[in-house]
Amino acid sequence: EMVAKAVEKAGLRAVLSEGIIEAGDSARDEKMLKDSANIAKRFHGNADGRVSARLGPHALYSCSPNLLRRVREYALKLKVGVHMHLAESLDLGKSLKSKYGLDETELLEKIGFLNDLDLLAAHCIFLSDAEMSILARHGVKVAYNPVANMKLGMDAAKINHLLKLGVAVGLG
Repeated sequence: EMVAKAVEKAGLRAVLSEGIIEAGDSARDEKMLKDSANIAKRFHGNADGRVSARLGPHALYSCSPNLLRRVREYALKLKVGVHMHLAESLDLGKSLKSKYGLDETELLEKIGFLNDLDLLAAHCIFLSDAEMSILARHGVKVAYNPVANMKLGMDAAKINHLLKLGVAVGLG
């Protein structure tokens, strides 16, 4: 709420989302989803349209496929997008592939998460060519975060390849 007010007062544009992290407690998970939805309802379109709001599931390693399906349903119902981290860690990506037999983007596609969804994916460092094609096919937008990635000793996203595929890439 305070960030939305500061954005409005400063005359800035912003995309805001309340984070959702699955905690293994269904009541808490539902509360986080509802809190994120309430922020989206309250602030989407504020400040003469300079503020847009999205639902904010953190990432596939911190939100189950079932929770992500519910996030998608809420987003479509509210007519807002979703912001989440994607392919930011090689080790976490390998762990997910071991668990589900699919890369992160392939899993999102398999569960129907990407269908008709306005998704802004942060980082997108460790994507295969096939995963980048999936993002392009579904119109996913990428927020590349070079300072955060380098501070954490991460690699760099393949920006040129994403752009050649028609993926919209912005800086975060």
